[in-house]
Amino acid sequence: MPPEVVAVAEQRAVYAQVRELVSIAPKLAFEKTALLRDPLLRSRLRKAAYLALAARAPEDAAKLLPSVAGEKWLGAVHFAAALDVAWHTVRAQPELSKRLLVESAARWPDTALRARAQYIDLPYGREIFDAATEPLTFERRASQLLLAPPAGLSGAEKLTLAAMARTDLEIDRAVALARGVDLKDPSLLGMPPGMLRAALAQLPDPNVPDALAARAIEGIDAAEDPVQEAARAATFLRKPLPGLSSSYLGQLLRAHIAERGDHFDTAALFVDGVNTQRYVFHDDVDGAESFASFLAAYADWRVERNDNSVKISSPRNGARRIEIFANVPGRALTMKTPPQVIVHRGHDHHIEATLPLLDSGARLIYLGSCRGMQNVEDVVMRSPNAAVIATRAIGVTAVNDAFLKALNVKLLSGEPLRWDAVWNSMRPKLGEHFAGYVPPHRNHAAVFFEAWLRHALAAR
Repeated sequence: MPPEVVAVAEQRAVYAQVRELVSIAPKLAFEKTALLRDPLLRSRLRKAAYLALAARAPEDAAKLLPSVAGEKWLGAVHFAAALDVAWHTVRAQPELSKRLLVESAARWPDTALRARAQYIDLPYGREIFDAATEPLTFERRASQLLLAPPAGLSGAEKLTLAAMARTDLEIDRAVALARGVDLKDPSLLGMPPGMLRAALAQLPDPNVPDALAARAIEGIDAAEDPVQEAARAATFLRKPLPGLSSSYLGQLLRAHIAERGDHFDTAALFVDGVNTQRYVFHDDVDGAESFASFLAAYADWRVERNDNSVKISSPRNGARRIEIFANVPGRALTMKTPPQVIVHRGHDHHIEATLPLLDSGARLIYLGSCRGMQNVEDVVMRSPNAAVIATRAIGVTAVNDAFLKALNVKLLSGEPLRWDAVWNSMRPKLGEHFAGYVPPHRNHAAVFFEAWLRHALAAR
């Protein structure tokens, strides 16, 4: 076996092991990240392992604090966990404790202000409080303006607000606000590049002028998470620009800006004529409503139901038929047949329960939750061979059900599937929210993550 193939296989095994250990043995996961050769992949998994360790074993995290003190992501440690870690380091390493708490307070201001009594008497307690106050004031003001934007906002102000959106309602308002911005407005060139990237990444297929795109790609390599920022840039770049850095992230962006063709080989979805799909519903009000709407959409197909799950079978069309398996919200479903299609329904915060169900055998994954695009990386890591449909903004139950049913009818027909044609046929029927749904061949973030992971695992 050629050496490069051995290297890829070895790194892939290490990567898979570390990723699994993060949730069950984060300290061991943190130690094993040293075996990963690619520096960005190593840093990202060190972050995941340390955040898990800080939440579960703060004393162990305190011992490792000196080794992560220089990381740009230190503030990502949740403030409640940061307090527990600092309790073990405040006497022996006061400066490290101060840095951890100040950076974490700026990232988690609500929690930091609620926990004021636990740190305010420290010599640097006021600095922690001030670090939490400023961003929270800005976030609250941004939220108020998003929900009721005043007249006369400049284009830069509108995009800044769009980048600050957090809740589903704010995201919905942010997209509407940002759509009205003239991207040729010269004032946009004065925005911080990171803020500009975040705003542009929310817009469906924006036509970004070269000068603005060049501004938006500045500083990617120096960002807290360069890979994430490069993926954001991939969503709106349409051609290589001189400002793209010569780092390998810049090289990957150059190589993968071109769109995939929109043809999709549906034969890969059928095994012996059967396409198996798994729908995942979660145990909350939204999950129950989505489940009921899903069942109604397939009232004309055969539905078999038990206490835990349903099986929906399509009429046979020639050699093809579809079988959909879905769990009843709050119930577990064990499948004997690996699905070729996996559909996540409900809120995006349930994605952690869906991700373990993904594997390399999946060929089409549908993220119907709000802001599904932010979970594309996790999906690609587990299912690198899958086409990914995701939402930039709001996921809507009625859109999900109508689109998925129409797609299944198309799959049964056996006719060639071209994503542009599918989108063009559905757009007039599904309303404005469908504009935020991204087809696989335009999911440039997924294409980029796939290329980056392949490159990272081939590191020697």
